[in-house]
Amino acid sequence: MAAELGHDNYSLPATLVVNALSSVVGPVLGTPFPAVTFIGHPTFKEMGARTGYVLIQGFLLFVLATCGGFTFLLTFMPEQAFYPMVIFIGLDIFSAAFAHSEPNSIPAVTIGLL
Repeated sequence: MAAELGHDNYSLPATLVVNALSSVVGPVLGTPFPAVTFIGHPTFKEMGARTGYVLIQGFLLFVLATCGGFTFLLTFMPEQAFYPMVIFIGLDIFSAAFAHSEPNSIPAVTIGLL
């Protein structure tokens, strides 16, 4: 759905299969995190971001996670400033899910967001 909002058409079944396979293979290779489909596609596309943006973002997150960078950043950023940002992003995703869904799929979207 997010890719369609960015005027890109990807095969939904293929996307779900790759997402599921990477969520199964990832833990075998040692990652505790499941794979997720990138949800900010339309926003980043409007900003002119391409594949390099995702690669740089992934690399920076990897460096921050492995070198204690998140702990360092959180010493300068109080929790009171962090949580409203997370809530805002969550509400934005939540509203987009309903705004761009067909009316007959609203119950499924609601269950999926729970």
